[in-house]
Amino acid sequence: KVVQKQLEWFPFDKQIFRTSGDCTNCVVQPQKSPLEILSSMWGRVCDQAGLNLNNSPLHVSAIDPAECARMVDQLWTPSLDVSKEKLLAFCPKKAAETGRITGEWDTTTNANAEALFNQRCIMCHSRPMEFEKNITVLVSTKPDDYVTGESYKVKSTLPKINLNENSVKDLRRIRHAVGNGSMPKGSAFTIQQQNMVTQFLDRKLLDHPSGSNDEESQWTPRINRYTREHLAAKMEEELSQYENQPESVKDSVRRMVNCTYGNIGCDKYVVEFEALLENLPSAEREEQVMIYKCSVLAGITPQQCNDWYEK
Repeated sequence: KVVQKQLEWFPFDKQIFRTSGDCTNCVVQPQKSPLEILSSMWGRVCDQAGLNLNNSPLHVSAIDPAECARMVDQLWTPSLDVSKEKLLAFCPKKAAETGRITGEWDTTTNANAEALFNQRCIMCHSRPMEFEKNITVLVSTKPDDYVTGESYKVKSTLPKINLNENSVKDLRRIRHAVGNGSMPKGSAFTIQQQNMVTQFLDRKLLDHPSGSNDEESQWTPRINRYTREHLAAKMEEELSQYENQPESVKDSVRRMVNCTYGNIGCDKYVVEFEALLENLPSAEREEQVMIYKCSVLAGITPQQCNDWYEK
């Protein structure tokens, strides 16, 4: 079962090409690649059909090869500055595969899975339960590159299980615990039982009134500890935006870069950061300060960060 509102799917309609004229406006910026031009053509066709899809090169792979060739034939114009043959070369070579039915979820399976879940899980989770878990820091020594850092033990609380009342975040945590075999304790599920219960919980997530797209409650700290070389480059980049500012402003920028990207001097800078936000509404200020403190792990403990993110 899939909730209709969670889907963005439009069946291919061969009638949407009943159009005339060329595609002189398909080149919005210079030096577009043939793939991008095809994407712009496809976007124009979709707009005419009332389908508000963003122009993306990935959309081209969804076009039927014959229809792609017809689209190029109808919409190509010399002003595109690319030959018709070159555009045709970028059309898909074979049609996309149609969907396959891989199985069916019947009401009997659903009832059996719920009964099994109630029998094996709710008997222990009829009240809130506290447990300990490891939080591992991801450390970046240069832009967009993370490695595993230190770990911290923190305590978490899983509320009483009531599948009709638990939040999406709690349902995800339960589903994760069943899926990785850490629940139930003692006598574990068989593989068949585990698959059945995880599929049952997946359905519960899809049917949740608030939707299944809430943010994860799991806190994964990512801390920048750039090497001296990368920190110096970042410092130069940031200071270049403040060339005409007073030295006091530049000093503040230096402290920000050292803390944010080098994890240096953060105990003092987080106090300065909080003062910079004093004019914000209290709730927004608290959120921004907590996010920043937890991103540099200064002025706060891992336990406090975990508690705040779960809340």
